[in-house]
Formats: sequence, C-alpha cells, structure tokens
Amino acid sequence: MGNGIRGRREAGKTTNGEEEEREKARSEARERLIEGLEIVGERPAREVTDGEVDAAVWAWEDWKAPDTHRLQIGFVRRAWPVIAPWVRHIFKASLRLGLYPDRLKASNAIPTFKHAKKDKTSPKSYRPVEQHAEALAKPLERLMADRLVYEAESLGLLREEQFDGLQGRSTQQAADVFIHKVQAQMDEGKIFSTLFFDLKGAFNGISHRVVIEELAALGFSRSTIAVRFGDYTIRSSERVKWVGIILDRKLMGREYIAARAASAARALNASISVMHSSWGMRPTLIRDLVRSTVLPCADYGVSSFLPFSPATFKPLDKIDKSVARCITGSFCTVSLAALEKEAAILPAQLRIEWETLHTIAYCSNPTKC
Repeated sequence: MGNGIRGRREAGKTTNGEEEEREKARSEARERLIEGLEIVGERPAREVTDGEVDAAVWAWEDWKAPDTHRLQIGFVRRAWPVIAPWVRHIFKASLRLGLYPDRLKASNAIPTFKHAKKDKTSPKSYRPVEQHAEALAKPLERLMADRLVYEAESLGLLREEQFDGLQGRSTQQAADVFIHKVQAQMDEGKIFSTLFFDLKGAFNGISHRVVIEELAALGFSRSTIAVRFGDYTIRSSERVKWVGIILDRKLMGREYIAARAASAARALNASISVMHSSWGMRPTLIRDLVRSTVLPCADYGVSSFLPFSPATFKPLDKIDKSVARCITGSFCTVSLAALEKEAAILPAQLRIEWETLHTIAYCSNPTKC
C-alpha cells in the first residue's frame, strides 16, 4: 500500500526500476539500429593493440584535470604495471563492441574565468571546462579520436588544408601556408580577400576550400563586399587577428612583431618578479627561465612573414637586450652583440631563420606530412 521500503510514488515520477528498464530499451533500440545499417564497402575494423592503449594513457599530463574523485592520470601511471591488463581489456572491448561505458560518460561542466576578460559578472567571461567522473575517460576518448583520424586519413577524407585535430600539425603551419598563398597571389598582382568566421564554442577547424565551395553554391558573387547574417553586417577590415597572428593589409608583419615584443615584455616583467628572490637565481637558471617563457612568446608566428629587412627585428632586438641584461646583470651601455654572446642566446634574426629551416625540414619529411 505504501508502507514498503520504496514508499509511495508521487504523480509524474518514476522509480529506479522503471528508469533502468527505459534505459535498457533505448540501448537495445540503438543496437538494433546499428546492426541494421547497410554500409557500402564496409571494411573490417582493425583490432586495437596494447601500444595504442598505452599511448592514449601516456599522452596526458600527469597532474592535470582531476576527476570527481580527485584522481589524476599521474596516479594511473604509477599503478599502470598492475592495472594495465584490465584497462587494456576494457578499452579494447569498448572499441570492438562500439559501446562507451556509462561510468565514463558522466561529467560536470565547471565555469572557468577567462584571464583576458575584465568583467567577472558577464557570462561571456567564463568558459565551461569539462570534469570527468573517472580519470580514464579522457584516454578512452583520445583512443577513439586517434582511430577516427586514422580511418579518415586512410580513406582520403581529409584535405591538405586540414590542420586542426591532426598529429604533427599546428596553427603555426596553418599560418605559414595561408600567408604563403596570399603573398604568392599578391606577387602576381592579384587582389586577395579572405572571409574569416569566428564561431562561438568549441569547433574544429574547417577547410577554406569547403567554405568557398559552399558560398559559391549559395550564389554569392565575387564582388560581394559585405556579408549579412540576419540584422548584422560584416564588412571588410584592414587588419584581422587569426590563430593569434595579426594579419595586416600588405602582410608586412611589422604590427604583429611589435605586438609580440609587447607580449614578451609583459612575460619578462612577470619572470623578473621570480628572479628577485632573497638570494637571487643563478645565471644559468635565469637563462633557462627566459628561454622557456619570454623568447617563445616573442618568436611565435614571426617566421610566417619572412623575408623582411633587418630593421623589422628592432622590437625583438630590444627584448633580447633586456633578456640578456637580466641574465648577465650588465649595464645599459653594453652592445647587444656582446650581451647575446655572454648570455648564450641567439639573436632574434637567427632564431627566426632556424625555426623556418626546422619547419621546412619537418614538413619535407614524408613520414611527418
């Protein structure tokens, strides 16, 4: 009547047993739908190897993104010699059966404040960060993603312009390819216009050729100057920031290099606060600190605008002099060449040229690109 263990059920609510039955029915319906699909030219799925599972687990940082139990991948790695057979069996069965464990699906979205924003009361100043209930959820997702990328590449479904989500490719390479194509068109005396889309939320990179083909199929004319979405009109701009790189009208790179120098100066000021401790730091430690925090901030994306005159490197040369003075503790009147030699750092121009040669060698390797 109502004095049992489960008690009386209120109107409009279901018991745990009924909810489990509904979930079981939905799962069986999905399985029947998958089994009834007819795939033309279906290929047999390749078995997951132990090396793939190990690579998916060891690809994540040790002490980052704990789960709801406050466990991190570092604890999983420490226990890996013992738990490896069970984890490999679960991951292999998940991909072989096409099922994702329910325990690994659970997650929470934690709002995280964006440091570049100033208004903490605005919802746009926060980004949702996913916190999984189990630490092994991310490695399983990584294993599935790697397998999907492998299948897409083997079937030839990805274009050469695809840079996002592929191993061995980066935004730096995307900027290099784009700027090179634009400069080639400008050298031929042509006018080059680009339409950039900024989509809210997480979204994978899309092929530029696909966007152009879709716009052509919709009937957009080549002479279109402004594009209207509802009540909002997008007009052409003299400069645009894409993948962290400022693209000016003539692709000279001077404005971007000045912005990189300003960003590196802020990073140097933050590093100086660490250097000025009670006993100070040794020059070798200071050099390692600035080489890992300041110089990469100054050099990012600069090689995409090569070649340009040595005068363009002046903002980066000022950063090099400030960095060398922090390492050596010398006076302001010392020449830049002497400071760079004493501090054992490369000049800005040589660093950018070395990065360019490294990128060319990497992309020329048939096993990498």
